[in-house]
Amino acid sequence: MRTKTTFTTGIAVAATLALAGTASAATVEQVDDIGAEPYVDAGEWATDATSDGTPVIDDEFGAPDGFGQDSVVLRTPESGDKAATLLNLAEPVDADAITDISYHVFRDADSTAADHLTPSIQMIVDFNGGTLEDGGFATMVFEPTYNGYPVADPIASDEWVFLDAFDDGQATWWSTRAVGSVDAYSFVSLQTYLDANPDMEVLRIGIGQGSGNPGLTAAVDGFTFNDTTYDFEVTAETCKDGGWETAFAEGTYRNQGQCIADQVSEAS
Repeated sequence: MRTKTTFTTGIAVAATLALAGTASAATVEQVDDIGAEPYVDAGEWATDATSDGTPVIDDEFGAPDGFGQDSVVLRTPESGDKAATLLNLAEPVDADAITDISYHVFRDADSTAADHLTPSIQMIVDFNGGTLEDGGFATMVFEPTYNGYPVADPIASDEWVFLDAFDDGQATWWSTRAVGSVDAYSFVSLQTYLDANPDMEVLRIGIGQGSGNPGLTAAVDGFTFNDTTYDFEVTAETCKDGGWETAFAEGTYRNQGQCIADQVSEAS
């Protein structure tokens, strides 16, 4: 099994499709680069990892139906590890304009983490209107364990599961700090946050595993925010412009042609 790293090219291919498991027709954007740094330009994906945490685009667990063969594989071997990839939105999005947040998740049965631990959605917001004045920055989190998959009945392992993190505003979220009048770690509906903070804007959003998930190996694909669904997929295009050397583990390919041939073969 080869391991794909994710440092180059940023090829994105968009098509309008109606996908099973999503709320409505969405633009599907194929992403082959989730970045190597935590801070990137607007409209790009960034890796946010600490210690031995690793997010990579790989084919280890395949992908949900309709999303090719690759997904973002997340590993947090130790309790202090973190592995996430976040989209730095091209423009801040008014939180009251959110119409869809969802994703597909796969939990490896060989994980040694507690069964209820699975990848979360992380949303970076400014709850006072985009200026970050008066300490308006906050990280909001959606976790399956607070949304229908409790400790006693967690998500099944070794299969892809679709999760609706919006649910018409009724999905449960929490924040690392007070968001306006909503206290930190309140575990309330997203709509509660919206009602309390009408000027809130979303700055970055993505998926990951924070600290406190030791031994968790999982994957995510088909991540949707509003009218765009992101399909994490390495393709033959990734091999071009030097990608055959920099977008894969060192020594995987001898040249661009070998890389392209391998990607075409896997896609057929």
